[in-house]
Parts: sequence; structure tokens; C-alpha cells
Amino acid sequence: IIESDLVSIDGLSTLESVTGNILIQGNNSLEDISGFNGLSSIGGTLTIGGLFSYSNISLVDISGFANLSSISGDMSITINESMMAISGFANLTSINGNLVFYEYPFRSSPINNIYFINNLTTIGGNLEGNEYCNGFSNLISIGGNLEMRCPDEGNFQNLTSIGGFLAFLNSNINCTQKTINGFNNLATIGTD
Repeated sequence: IIESDLVSIDGLSTLESVTGNILIQGNNSLEDISGFNGLSSIGGTLTIGGLFSYSNISLVDISGFANLSSISGDMSITINESMMAISGFANLTSINGNLVFYEYPFRSSPINNIYFINNLTTIGGNLEGNEYCNGFSNLISIGGNLEMRCPDEGNFQNLTSIGGFLAFLNSNINCTQKTINGFNNLATIGTD
């Protein structure tokens, strides 16, 4: 669904699986994506948003993936200026590829309600994102790198292994965190 004039995608609510990719980008009239509640698996990549013309400028809430449990490819979310919450991935347990999420670079205020992946246990690739991302409390393993900007305290208490490197990049002026806590079970970083 790229650069459409759609205001609703509710007609997709009976869709149970997609073997390829789902891209939701550049839809200026779309305010929510609640039409994917029947979807349980994605065989490819899930991409929501992007920069500039690929931003879904009116999208306020991502809560339409309530039954999604696995993504075979990557998951990428760019948080636009209008977005207030991401909460629609309560049953997502595994992403075989990368999980990438960033706030739109010109947002005037940070999003503070990103509790969208509370049951995620495994990421096969990298986890990359910026601040204000909660909900990694059940994450056990990351196959690639963990790269975060100003991570919230306590998000990774069950994480035991990171296959690549661990990096915290304090490049955001909104970050006030001065300590790293919440990695009580982390036993392994990298393979080299």
C-alpha cells in the first residue's frame, strides 16, 4: 500500500497470512491500520513509514496487527509526526530478520508510548532504534547487533545473548539517561 489515497484498510481484516512483503508508505490520508487484525504471519518484510514522501503523515496509531506472531524477514517502523502510539503487536514472538525503528527526524516532540513488542522473544538479525522504546522485557536473544540511542532502563532484563556488537549511541538531545541498567541476564556478546 504505497502512495494511495486510502483512508481505511479494514477490508483486509480476514487476511491470515502473507508470503511476501507488506509495505505501508506514503499514504497521506490513512490514520490507522487496524485492517490487519486477522494476520498471523508475514513471510517477508513489514515496512511501515519512511522518510519524506514515504511517511504516512496522518497515521496516528499502529494497533492493527493483534494476531501477528511471526515475521520471516525484517520489520521496519518510522514514527511520523502525527503518531501517538504503537501498541498493536502483542502476539509477535519472533522476527527472523532485523527490527529497525526510528522517529521521523523532524518530530517536534518524542513519542512516549511504544509498548508494541512485549512478547517478542527472538530477533534473528539486528535490533536498531532510537529512544523511548519499551517492551523488550521478554526478549531472550538477538542474532545480530543491538544498537540503541538512549535505551530505557530495565527493558532487556531477560536478554541472554547478542550475536554481534552492543552499542549505545547518545546522539539525541532528549536523552538524559546516565547509567545502563536492566541487563541482569546478559551472558554473551559477539562471537569473535
